[in-house]
Amino acid sequence: MDQAGSTIKQHEAQHADSSSEAPSALAPSSPEGVKPVSIASNEDSATPAEPASLAQYHRKNCVSDVADDIFTKEYCYHSEALKIENSLPTRMKSIVGEITSLMENLPEGIYVRYAESRPDTMKVLIIGPNDTPYEKGFFEFDVLCPATYPEQPPRVRFKTTGGGILSFNPNLYSNGTGECN
Repeated sequence: MDQAGSTIKQHEAQHADSSSEAPSALAPSSPEGVKPVSIASNEDSATPAEPASLAQYHRKNCVSDVADDIFTKEYCYHSEALKIENSLPTRMKSIVGEITSLMENLPEGIYVRYAESRPDTMKVLIIGPNDTPYEKGFFEFDVLCPATYPEQPPRVRFKTTGGGILSFNPNLYSNGTGECN
């Protein structure tokens, strides 16, 4: 495991609650009994039947790594990520710092998964908040921190487009970008 992964794992170990198991679901189980949407994870445990609170569950599971081979199956920036060889010296330190911050501060309903050997490649799931037009919607994004990160922003692709035919917001086009092609 590289230094970045080691630092993230140390942070996870420091903040783990030893009294409960870490679930492998991408999203929390619903209080109404709806089963969670699951993706493969490096954790071997199941979603708890009754978490102490949804906020505690979210805090513990909002950010985690996923095995590289599973992560890259439908990751739109996979070939671009493989081409990154030389990057800014502060790049990985910044990315690890951002992931650590997300583990502590990510709002409920947002989940981040990153490839275990490549924390610069991420998938994000945002569950639409209650009392909004996006309520109960699941919105998936692929994120890549380029070689010039943090001097340049991450690349982000909106993937919930119904095969390129839907647009949910005037700022997110059906091609998955913030640009009309």
